[in-house]
Amino acid sequence: MNEERVYRITVPTPFPVGDVHMYVIASDRLTLVDAGVKTEEAWQLFVKQLGEVGYAPEDIEQIVITHHHPDHVGLLDYVPHAPIIGHPKADPFLRRERSFMERYVQFFQEFFTECGVDRRLFSQLSKEGGSLRYASRRGLDIMVTEGDAVPGMPGWQVIETPGHAQSHIALYREANGYVTKKQEAGRYVYEAAGVSVCG
Repeated sequence: MNEERVYRITVPTPFPVGDVHMYVIASDRLTLVDAGVKTEEAWQLFVKQLGEVGYAPEDIEQIVITHHHPDHVGLLDYVPHAPIIGHPKADPFLRRERSFMERYVQFFQEFFTECGVDRRLFSQLSKEGGSLRYASRRGLDIMVTEGDAVPGMPGWQVIETPGHAQSHIALYREANGYVTKKQEAGRYVYEAAGVSVCG
């Protein structure tokens, strides 16, 4: 690779947070960083913007997810040939196996009880029709943690940045000081059992 290039692609989400950014990094491997949300509108805009920088979905050689939230993993199903790279803590959220999801629901039922959330809303926790319908169901192919090199991206390494999500990572390239953006600090809006909670 002679010159590494980074392209930003922006797609809408159905969530109160608004648009989400994905990045295409043309390095030794053409890498997509994050994969938007699973809607036909997001897919069409992704394909259009990818084409504007000279690529097509089949050109993507790998996908790095910065965290497991639906607005960052939705289009994974649309690029099935590309291996997925991410933090090990993202994998259970991506695969959504029954035993994990049961523990997930139990955790939030206990948490919401402590927070005084109306128990009538608990039934929404286990419904796939919530925000999870915008996520993929593909698990990780390659797991990375703090300090790991990113395959196919010489000079890039993983930095663990938990907080917004326990699986959150950023990618850092020391040669030029470039860091993929961590989820922006400030006002976050989370959907919990159909209730918007600001944090």
